[in-house]
Amino acid sequence: MDTPKVLISVLNWNNFISTSRTINSIKQLSYVDYELIIIDNNSTDHSINKIHEYYPEFKVLKNTSNLGYAGGHKKRAPKIRGSIFNISF
Repeated sequence: MDTPKVLISVLNWNNFISTSRTINSIKQLSYVDYELIIIDNNSTDHSINKIHEYYPEFKVLKNTSNLGYAGGHKKRAPKIRGSIFNISF
């Protein structure tokens, strides 16, 4: 039986440390068929640069304004494709 691909999106806004902890936790999953997408909600603290530097293996999508938690995910959801979609904190 094939395992479905799981897409996980993590929203960042001016908080590299919390986002980094979330990413590192996801990287420890035993389930290997996933894609992690980081959505930046127009951070102003350069956290997006650190994410690109420390996690180049993951796709990063940047919103042009802070759309809040739900809005940040909702704007990018149409660009994300997969069998299962999970929104993470």
